[in-house]
Amino acid sequence: MATVDPAKNSSESQEQEVDPLKVFLKVVVGITILLILIGIVANFLLIKKYLTTRNLNLLFPCLIVYLAIFDIVYLICTGLYDVGILAGLRNPTWKLTLACLSEFASSGSIFTTIVLAIERYLVLCQSV
Repeated sequence: MATVDPAKNSSESQEQEVDPLKVFLKVVVGITILLILIGIVANFLLIKKYLTTRNLNLLFPCLIVYLAIFDIVYLICTGLYDVGILAGLRNPTWKLTLACLSEFASSGSIFTTIVLAIERYLVLCQSV
């Protein structure tokens, strides 16, 4: 009669158990990274279009390019942070650096959007 080693059976059962929360987290991070890549490519295409076909002596095309650059920086920081979560990185300096860069890009994007709205108002309503 064969004897069963209880330590071996418990380790095999632990390897087969899948945490549904970890699987869900990996799926969500994977979808987020896909959307981030789409956003980065779209912003690069926007920058290429405005740098090659528009007159950069006007304020509007420059503001659009600045907005796209801030968005790219924000998306890269968010993507790196998500990859760090997926890889299990726990370095607080890495998280703090990405958080600071992300907040800088987010603030730049917000301020650029405000300036863009003011510029559009002045051009369309005030005929400046």
